[in-house]
Amino acid sequence: MADRFQRSSTGDHAGRHPALAKLAGGTQVRVGRHHFYPGARNEEQRRVAQAAVDGTLQALIAELPERPQRSTVLRAMKRSLADFNSGESEERDQLLAYFGKVLDICGIQTSAELFNVWRYGFPYGWLI
Repeated sequence: MADRFQRSSTGDHAGRHPALAKLAGGTQVRVGRHHFYPGARNEEQRRVAQAAVDGTLQALIAELPERPQRSTVLRAMKRSLADFNSGESEERDQLLAYFGKVLDICGIQTSAELFNVWRYGFPYGWLI
């Protein structure tokens, strides 16, 4: 994983990991017929969900160059998950879908049950 997070020649954080910067540059919480996610019930909920995604991506862009470790990624996600208070299952699933993209970008295969514990309240993978 360390080779994915080399310092850029310009010294900017976003240049250190262009795939995360690209993900951070767009609207992640989308609504529309081309997206399975039907969207938040109102604009305020959408902004809260977008802020959770953006905050995590910005934290990772800043932290990963100094600590290119799986624990850095999972810690940033855990902070966001703890602060995300939506009771809507679709919003929670969508947040996990975006975090899954981040795991893929970072070359991490699993959340080590973090997602399952947050979503379902227990490590679902242990039952399989």
